Amino acid sequence: MSSRLLRFLGSMPLAVTLLSAVAIASVIGTLLQQNQPYQDYLIKFGPFWHQVYLSLGLYDVYSSLWFLLLLAFLVASTSVCLLLNGPAIVASASDYREHLHSKILAHMPEHQQWRVFAPLSLVQGQLQQLLQQYGYRLRSRADGERVLIAAKKGSANRFGYICAHLAVVVICIGGLLDGNIPMKWQSLFGSLAIETRDLPASQVPAASRLDTDNSAFRANISIPEGSAADFAFINVGRGYVLQELPFQIRLKDFRIEHYSTGQPKSFQSDLVLRDPERDTTLEKTISVNEPLRYRGFNIYQASFEDGGSKLDLTLRPLIEPAANPEALDVSVRVNDSVKVTAPDSSELKLEIEDFRAYNINRTAASVERGQDFRDDGPSFQFKLRRVDGSAREYRNYMRPVTLEGRDYLLSGTRGSQAEPFRYLYIPVDAAGSADTFFEMLHLLHDDDRLAQVIRDRAGQRPSEDERELTQQLTGATLTILKLFRDGGYGAIAEHMDTSVPEDQRQFASEAYIKLLHGGLRSLYLEVLDQSADSGLSESQSLFLDDAISALAGVPNYGAPFYIALNDYEQRQASGLLIARSPGKLLVYPGFALLLAGIFLLFYIAQRRVWIELREADDGRVQVDIAGESNRLQDEFRQEFEQLASQARQAPEQASR
Repeated sequence: MSSRLLRFLGSMPLAVTLLSAVAIASVIGTLLQQNQPYQDYLIKFGPFWHQVYLSLGLYDVYSSLWFLLLLAFLVASTSVCLLLNGPAIVASASDYREHLHSKILAHMPEHQQWRVFAPLSLVQGQLQQLLQQYGYRLRSRADGERVLIAAKKGSANRFGYICAHLAVVVICIGGLLDGNIPMKWQSLFGSLAIETRDLPASQVPAASRLDTDNSAFRANISIPEGSAADFAFINVGRGYVLQELPFQIRLKDFRIEHYSTGQPKSFQSDLVLRDPERDTTLEKTISVNEPLRYRGFNIYQASFEDGGSKLDLTLRPLIEPAANPEALDVSVRVNDSVKVTAPDSSELKLEIEDFRAYNINRTAASVERGQDFRDDGPSFQFKLRRVDGSAREYRNYMRPVTLEGRDYLLSGTRGSQAEPFRYLYIPVDAAGSADTFFEMLHLLHDDDRLAQVIRDRAGQRPSEDERELTQQLTGATLTILKLFRDGGYGAIAEHMDTSVPEDQRQFASEAYIKLLHGGLRSLYLEVLDQSADSGLSESQSLFLDDAISALAGVPNYGAPFYIALNDYEQRQASGLLIARSPGKLLVYPGFALLLAGIFLLFYIAQRRVWIELREADDGRVQVDIAGESNRLQDEFRQEFEQLASQARQAPEQASR
């Protein structure tokens, strides 16, 4: 039973199957970005496939239990194969096979025979010397009247098999060492708890911490400028564990170089490493391809993000601005929050999540100008959270963005990270300001002023005979404007569905739109302090169209404020990848062994030549020469023909 098991473990089909499985897993681990937050995978693949990939462990292939078992099984299989076949291979490489029978020589692929007039000892000496000139190592054996010269070269080819198989064993053992098996063992048996709460490092419980003696891991930490850390986080499933470090890392400075388009060109971190155990301080600047190596730890420059920039914000009311029209100025740092009171007196919490000094976007217009990208300037991302815990996410740009020749302030909104941002386009006037739009909005929310403006603008043209009709139109216009203010075009459509017969809705729709646009035009003229007779320029007409579109989106914006970024003090953070990989000390030699094995197997041919000398009855010496090669048969055939030709001539030349 044990011998059958060993033969199965050392069989070629099993080895090929295991190698194929490891190769497929490695391809998956390369194509599928590893160790990302589960929420990112859920958004990318959807609930069904996310659960499938999660159950298969594809989000952390190289540390998954099934992959480590594959490696362990491959180590066992390859080791058994070496133990079973290695001794025979070594013996074969050192065996000259000087006991071959004459009949075997006669049936070899390369074989020639001739007779010469010369003493046998002379022929033997000349042929041995000739074989040595061709690089053969030889051994001769005399058996009565028969002398057999056995020669070989390229025996290192046989060791290619051993090198290749030993390389697989060494590489897989290195992979197992880097697989963080102790952590998986602790997690499996409950001694290590995966933390899922967003806690400060000081509050992470001891059950979710790993000591500094953890032999292998890959952890991440983001350190703001001027701050330090002696820990890092290892992503595990839906949570993390805290990995303690035997030293402290301080970020002195972080620098980014940009291309002319604004895209990051390179980024560097000036680190100060302090080791209290060894009373050592080390300073080094690291970049993407230049890590800091210390005591078996590798500290890589992995990413960068905001480290707590200070943002000066202005909150401009979008709802009921007439009752509370004053803007609110606040200063808050990224990753902090501040409580604010909405115009309707509701309490909200403003949570700043991110800040970007550059936003590189590609547009069709920029491509036509021969530029691939453009910088749309700073932006910040935030959430407005209500007292019930619900929140919407926003992304606002600091400066106007040009789209199709017109400038807008952009504000994106979404209900969850699974949704894309939907943008509100707030037009800016010729002075580059959004004040004109907000004055229109304030006027639209001030019922008294709104009614006065509509009455005054409507009364400029009609005569006394049309007073009653004017009052009706004014009332209808105010109704439509208030519906539009509170619910956009959807509120107007809903009003028509409930109050207008179906056969009259087409006519009513056209009439309502005319009243709406006429009323909004009156508000715009009021803001501009222009009379109705003065008309609008082309740019003013375009602004009015954009303002109407923006006003239609305000009811669905989901926030009582538009939050503008006035100024900022940027503070950046460096994202570091800290790895401890003892297995790489084996992986690199393993790959060297693999290359050596491949070279020996494919580029070195093992060649053997036998020459049998026998004294014939007529006093001559009969020469039988045969040879074989396990590779490069054509080259060996040419060499054998040349060798045989010189072997025919050597005794004759020596006897003259």
